[in-house]
Amino acid sequence: MRVAPLSTRVLRVVARVAHGGADGATAGAACADALRAAVLQRAIPPGARLPPERELAAHLGFDRGTLRAGLQRLVAQGLLVQRQGRGTEVREFLEIGGLDLIAPLVRGAAAAAVASHVADLLLVRRHLAAAALEALCDRPASLSSCAAVQARVDAYAALVARRAALSSGAAAAHAAPIDDDVLAAADVAVLAAVVAATDSVVLRLAFNPVATVFAALPALRAAIVADAADSVPAYAALCAWLRAPDRQNSAAILALLSARDAATVARVAAAATTTRRSRPASRRRR
Repeated sequence: MRVAPLSTRVLRVVARVAHGGADGATAGAACADALRAAVLQRAIPPGARLPPERELAAHLGFDRGTLRAGLQRLVAQGLLVQRQGRGTEVREFLEIGGLDLIAPLVRGAAAAAVASHVADLLLVRRHLAAAALEALCDRPASLSSCAAVQARVDAYAALVARRAALSSGAAAAHAAPIDDDVLAAADVAVLAAVVAATDSVVLRLAFNPVATVFAALPALRAAIVADAADSVPAYAALCAWLRAPDRQNSAAILALLSARDAATVARVAAAATTTRRSRPASRRRR
């Protein structure tokens, strides 16, 4: 199917996004981010051919070297393909992309789509957790693996307690704050230890990219740790289960995770809606 040439309007939108990018980003990164967002949001559809470098650079307001650096980033991700005599063409990212595209997809999505993407991501995490618990029913964790999970849970609980003390004013005034990133990393570390306890290479490799996506989405991390105190007893129950695993009780643990994920999705959706409403009108029209 022949795809129509890119409109000047689309190129203007990409240029505005590129030049209004994150502070500190290099020009090449800003260019790549803007083009990636346009591809992921279908503003530039699969099969579309980008204008020649000189013309595209002029439209976007970058020199050709900067544009070329940005394009190469997207070629490396598989979003674009460059063929001799045919220029640069957009590929169908759903057919060749990986989990590394989820973070930029979520960041550029409308509020309703953000909630949907996050719900699906958390569903993938639950499936991995279910697979890990199933494996541990067949091959119970070693004593050292149980101890490793317990250590991660204890570290998480300690952070939650310190954060609560800081919030209430009970901690020393000079105590360092516990930010969302630190607490979210400790939360992810618990499931990572559970997956590691399975001794399954496949499950561990499947978990790593999911953890990477979580690390790339600050809004998701904040939503996950908003109910951090509620997770402490759930993780204590998980540690008890590891010492005597059975399928019936694993269902109860997964139900707790499902309820927690539903609350997380609701918080992410509310935050995305608030952010969009507070965004300047000029930026919403991009």
